[in-house]
Formats: sequence, C-alpha cells, structure tokens
Amino acid sequence: TLHSRVNSLQQSISKLSEEKKQLLEDTLAANTQISSKDERILLLVQEQKALCEKIQTSDKQYLGAKKCANDLVESSQDLEKKYIILEKVCSEQKLELANLNTDQETLHSRENSLQQSI
Repeated sequence: TLHSRVNSLQQSISKLSEEKKQLLEDTLAANTQISSKDERILLLVQEQKALCEKIQTSDKQYLGAKKCANDLVESSQDLEKKYIILEKVCSEQKLELANLNTDQETLHSRENSLQQSI
C-alpha cells in the first residue's frame, strides 16, 4: 500500500507539474497578447497625437485664411470709400471747370463787347 500510495502521489505530482506547465504557457500567451495590445494602444495614441497636431495646424491655417479674407474685405471697403470720395472730388472739379469755362466765355464776350464799343 505504501508503494501504491507513493505511486499515486507521483502521478499527482506529475499531473500538477503538467498543469503548472500549462498555466505557465497560458500566462505567457496572455502576457504576449497584453504586450501586443499595449503596442497597439501605443500606436493608436501616437496616431491620435499626430491627428491632433494636424487639426491644430489646419485650425491655424483656417484662422490665417479667415484673417486674410477679413483684411481683404476691409481693404475693399476702404477702396470703395476712397473711390466714392474721388468720384465726388472729380464731380466737384468738373463742375468748377464748367463754371470756369462759363466765366471765361462771359469774359471773352464782355471783352469783345468792350472792344467793339471802343
């Protein structure tokens, strides 16, 4: 019976040893999966960071373009105001020139009248 008891214990030890070996293999496989997932997470985080940087760059470009567009609109409005002022000045100068021409014609007419009366 002692011999059968030793035999039984050896079988139990052998079985436990196989279970331990299997558990170690399972643990190694699980650690490998975790490591693989960690690497994937790291890659995803890096991709997310790169996308955030692209978004920030795009935002800066958009704001720059928007400012440029606003500056162009403001410049265009300033030019329109200056054009209106210049148009008004030209109109006034044309009127003044017409008045001067009329005055000159009147003076010529008077001069001719005076010369004829002399």
